[in-house]
Amino acid sequence: MRNLRVKKRRRAKMKVQPIAITSLLFFVQLIMLFEVYTRLDKYQGVFNISWHLISIILALFIINKEENSAYKIAWILPMCVFPLVGIILYVLIKVLPGTKQLSDVLKTKICMSSQYIHQNEDVLKTFKEVDSNYASMAKFLYEYESFPVYADTKLEYYSLGEYAFESIKKELLKARDYIFIEFFIVSRGYMLTEVLDILEKKANEGVEIRFMYDGANMFSLPDNYSEFISSKGIDCKIFSPVKPIISSYQNNRDHRKIIVIDGKIGFTGGINIADEYINKKERFGHWKDCAIRIEGHAVKSLAAMFLQMWNINEDDKYEMEDYNTYLLTKKQKNLK
Repeated sequence: MRNLRVKKRRRAKMKVQPIAITSLLFFVQLIMLFEVYTRLDKYQGVFNISWHLISIILALFIINKEENSAYKIAWILPMCVFPLVGIILYVLIKVLPGTKQLSDVLKTKICMSSQYIHQNEDVLKTFKEVDSNYASMAKFLYEYESFPVYADTKLEYYSLGEYAFESIKKELLKARDYIFIEFFIVSRGYMLTEVLDILEKKANEGVEIRFMYDGANMFSLPDNYSEFISSKGIDCKIFSPVKPIISSYQNNRDHRKIIVIDGKIGFTGGINIADEYINKKERFGHWKDCAIRIEGHAVKSLAAMFLQMWNINEDDKYEMEDYNTYLLTKKQKNLK
């Protein structure tokens, strides 16, 4: 009983600490902003002219960049309407090294992996005959983001997380070559225990296992939890660990929910690995989130997306592992 009380107090402390720290920092920022505003109010006219001049210069710079026009408009509009906010956002997201570097590396990874992801023109042509509007969107996604449209793919929809989880467990147990798992939220409980038990079993059978979760989970998981997962024979990574420094890099979070099994079966959707998503625990009433099971050629894109993110934090960010093992069919491998 005493151990149970200690655990409860520890859990309560873990929940309260991040909320308390965030609240404190929020109020400190408010005080600082108020102080800055009152001290600089007499220079308001000078600052207004300065912000507008800077926004015009930045707008001209953006117009001359080799980027999609939609992105340019998305930046120019806020700069013209709200110069101060627009400039600060642009500097934080596009200029400061943290976010910009991550974005550049991801673009490089996408470019490198695009050699394995090709659009079948016959599929696109057939799609255009069925629905020209969606076909135009598909063409845009492939040309700008290397996401092709596929045929020969089966989809199964799950209206609740618990339905999807049963299917996920069955497919994980069938794995023969590799399993990729990437999730935003990972929380200890029944669901995670079930997943890790299956992954440990498959790892002992010689299946390659890669498991990645977002660094924001440091507020709910122990510091050494990735080591605990690795001890089960699972290759585990934390995406963008949260560090006690002020940087826009901290805003880069991995919200993906991806499972890839042998390059043949994939799962994605809205559910994370936490008991509330399968209604084993009631947190905000009955939780309704959906997921889909993908079988066929489209799984290749899920595998590519996982590998891009998996390798983004490597020491040599601009080197790429051999994707042949995971993205090429047996026939394509034999031709190489």
